[in-house]
Amino acid sequence: MKHNVLAGSICALLMVALSANSEAQLSIKAGNVKVEASSSASQPSPTDSGMADKIKLMQDSIQKATDRLKNAGKSGTEQINELEKMSQSVQEAVKEVSEGGSLHNELMKRISDTGAKAKAFHEKSTDPNTSASMQATYNKLEKVANDQKDKLYQTSIALQNEKSALEKTLKTVNENKTLVSDLISLKELEAANEAVMEVIGSMKSVNNGFEELLGKIPTGIKEKGQ
Repeated sequence: MKHNVLAGSICALLMVALSANSEAQLSIKAGNVKVEASSSASQPSPTDSGMADKIKLMQDSIQKATDRLKNAGKSGTEQINELEKMSQSVQEAVKEVSEGGSLHNELMKRISDTGAKAKAFHEKSTDPNTSASMQATYNKLEKVANDQKDKLYQTSIALQNEKSALEKTLKTVNENKTLVSDLISLKELEAANEAVMEVIGSMKSVNNGFEELLGKIPTGIKEKGQ
């Protein structure tokens, strides 16, 4: 009888705990009943997380806009100095695709190596000591190797043509540094304005988020606060 009363009391306590917290979890181990309740107050709600993201985006957009405006405010001398640095970087990169450069040398090696492979495949495809089926296979490999060699060669031509065009343009840029730096400054102003517009959008998003939260407040409490 006492056992039944005790069991009934435990069940009653469990019902109270479950009704008080919908996130309560029950675990039964070795005949003992254990109630584990997790507090929803300690976990951020989706709304809280969403607002935090909106605010972070607003902060980032403000920093980006600030940096853009600083870049747009550089003096003509600063713009020319940066232009010269960019020009130097381009010239260093172009050396790598010019004769003697690492990219140029490796490309030439691959063209030569692929041509040698095609020649070796051709010899095997005509070798009388090689079976007919293997000869056919090597004949296909020869065609593939020749195709690859031709593609590499065409790529090397396109690369040199683009290098020549870039060098010509870079020469024009260096001969008109002041004009180009002024154009860069105007482009920076355009980018800065766009960045500030992004700030306005992020601020609007945060404002809308807060207004949405305020809209969920019961009318009586909201009026009392006002």
